Amino acid sequence: MVQHNIINLKSYYKDQLSSIYSQREINSFFKIAVYNRMKWNSSDYIIHSNSHLFSDSDWMYLKDLVARLSLREPIQYIVGETTFYGLKMLCKTNVLIPRPETEELVDWVLNEVNQKKELNILDLCTGSGCIGLALKNSCSNSNVTLSDFSQHCLDLSEENASLNSLEVSIIKQNIHIPADFYKFKIKSFDVWVSNPPYIPLSKISDVDENVLKYEPKEALFVNDDDPLKPYLDISIQAWIYLNNLGFLFFEIHHEYADQLQDLLLELGFINIEIKIDLQGKKRMLKAQKP
Repeated sequence: MVQHNIINLKSYYKDQLSSIYSQREINSFFKIAVYNRMKWNSSDYIIHSNSHLFSDSDWMYLKDLVARLSLREPIQYIVGETTFYGLKMLCKTNVLIPRPETEELVDWVLNEVNQKKELNILDLCTGSGCIGLALKNSCSNSNVTLSDFSQHCLDLSEENASLNSLEVSIIKQNIHIPADFYKFKIKSFDVWVSNPPYIPLSKISDVDENVLKYEPKEALFVNDDDPLKPYLDISIQAWIYLNNLGFLFFEIHHEYADQLQDLLLELGFINIEIKIDLQGKKRMLKAQKP
């Protein structure tokens, strides 16, 4: 009988998944699965790695995950959570999984603003709430509002706010409907930040199979005939509701970065800057209202 230990379980993951994933990915999946099931951290894993024997139920659970991974289901959906900017974030299949590259956007925002000041921040197309909650966690004096048109997203962002004991406002809002902004006072915000859908449908072949199969397409794709529409509609409203020298931050598609910069210049925004991510792509844009 095979011992229910870490060495044998890790070997099982490798044998079953090596034809689909890289060894680095398999090691990552394995640790996420074990940490989540056993409620371990990295220190616990090191302590138990040579001696721990899993119970029958833990052993079966951890082996059963392999079948779902073999179908390319994202590990974040399988275990129901991920980590974003030091916060534990719940993940559900109808809401986009927070991405590591989006942490770079949060970093940029925090480097540009006065974190000790009481700021009014709006996170549009919030999804899981990851951006706004990360900003609230670092800017505890600020008033943060999370908005999305999807009730699934609003429900999950509320759960994540509660999970992390962060007090934010959560509202239903469609960025393409100007009337949905009327609840705000003119010139009442210091920072708007958004990671809207931005992948053109013509680029669908560039997207990983597991993303296409499991993640919500409405949070990913825009029509090819007007790929900048989410940015245009947000920027028009930002001109009304941002304070003078208020910041507008976007996560963007690298192929449309220069076009978006030209669009914001035409609208009158100043101090526009495009930022390269760790993968060498034009991933983020910052602008200010004069």
